[in-house]
Amino acid sequence: MAGALLVIGLPVASAWAADPVVVEPAVPSVPDVPTLQSLRGLLPPDPSGTEGGRKVDLMTDYVLNRPAAVLLGKALFWDMEIGSDGSTACASCHFHAGADHRTTNQINPGQANTNANVSSIFNKPFTASDIPGDVPTYTTKSGGKGGPNYQLKKSDFPTHVLANPLDRNSAILFSTDDVIGSQGVFDANFVKPHQARFDKCVQQPDGIFQVGGINVRRSTGRNAPTVINAAFNVRNFWDGRANNVFNGFSPFGNRDPDAGIFVTSDRSGVATKVRLALKDASAASQAVGPPGSPVEMSCGGRTFADIGRRMLDTL
Repeated sequence: MAGALLVIGLPVASAWAADPVVVEPAVPSVPDVPTLQSLRGLLPPDPSGTEGGRKVDLMTDYVLNRPAAVLLGKALFWDMEIGSDGSTACASCHFHAGADHRTTNQINPGQANTNANVSSIFNKPFTASDIPGDVPTYTTKSGGKGGPNYQLKKSDFPTHVLANPLDRNSAILFSTDDVIGSQGVFDANFVKPHQARFDKCVQQPDGIFQVGGINVRRSTGRNAPTVINAAFNVRNFWDGRANNVFNGFSPFGNRDPDAGIFVTSDRSGVATKVRLALKDASAASQAVGPPGSPVEMSCGGRTFADIGRRMLDTL
């Protein structure tokens, strides 16, 4: 009983002299936090939604052979021929615990910066002048040169340093708008599927990702996140890409008004474009982005139809 005094095994004379022991109310037990291993065997969210008021299920409406689809997805993840250069796969940026642990040529100059005067300048501090043409010799946190083909060091991190890490308003000791991204492909324009190993592309001078006038692989504006358990995320990117709703075409879900898939009728054989909204499919939304990206995997101007022709060896 709460508040009761409990005296155990003491003589009467000393019982009154002893400090009373208060029995506290029983505290409900807190369930153990599930470990990563406990997630094994659990099925991912059901990737289903509605289309025109009709319930749509990916596994019954659009996939004729689920085991074959699973095997195909795993094979495509590791297939370097999806990349225009014949050496870039999805796994190129996601093979180390599902993420990218490479440390050379991984810096993006902060191309997402809304100020065009600084978005292409490596090592540009946030606090520096934004005057066009102001390109002094900035360095990384370790004093390194930075830029294309730079070998990152542990002392280059973090890229934003405060005098007091617990006070966001404290003095900034070091800061840069550069992003540690993931290197992809060279700057080139697509011509046609050339042969089984790589596409025919024409390289063009890259004013940003080059060393001494020689192009190097371009680097993305964000580091490749891990793909492990990514299927359980509502959204894999904060900016709306890798949307929870898969539209069958792009990473933007219902935000893409032109997205859709073509469905043929068994009777007419005519393909009709319809909207698709598969819920809990963020990983699927993300998967359709990199293969056509001129930074990540593709030569500029290459379409999914071109990728399909390459994979089928139909030149």
